[in-house]
Amino acid sequence: MAGISIELKKVLKRESLLALLTATGYSAVLSSGNWLIAILSVVVFSLIAVGFAKDPKIPEIYQVYITYAVALSLIFSGPLQLMFTRFVADRLFEKKTEKVLPNFFGALVLSMFVGFSLSFLISLYLFKGFPYHYHMVFSFTVAVMCGVWLANVLLTGLK
Repeated sequence: MAGISIELKKVLKRESLLALLTATGYSAVLSSGNWLIAILSVVVFSLIAVGFAKDPKIPEIYQVYITYAVALSLIFSGPLQLMFTRFVADRLFEKKTEKVLPNFFGALVLSMFVGFSLSFLISLYLFKGFPYHYHMVFSFTVAVMCGVWLANVLLTGLK
């Protein structure tokens, strides 16, 4: 994360309105990149699905599933993302990089387990009347997304 602040300082050295807007834009994209990717993906796939779906409710169900999956995965993995980012930054500063990967795998297992377990319980309430395989697919989706967000944090921090 220190690399990001160094790059922003380089941009801001130009002392112009364009430099300020550029730095603000970079900060906005970095802080809300996951959200932007998720929303744009839902919109694009929903537009595609409308043309191909035989039942008009299918794109609507898809939108609800994905919206809940993204929201829950970010909520469940968010606290761990913050702690893990700090941990990685500290280990990199201490030059103890060998401790990052084992802890990443531990955090990944924890994040995915919590994401799967809680999302399965929540899906039983949110999606009453749906077949059980819908609940399983939803829960696996949330679990995988929890892992993706955590990997994204690690890779962004290492950059």
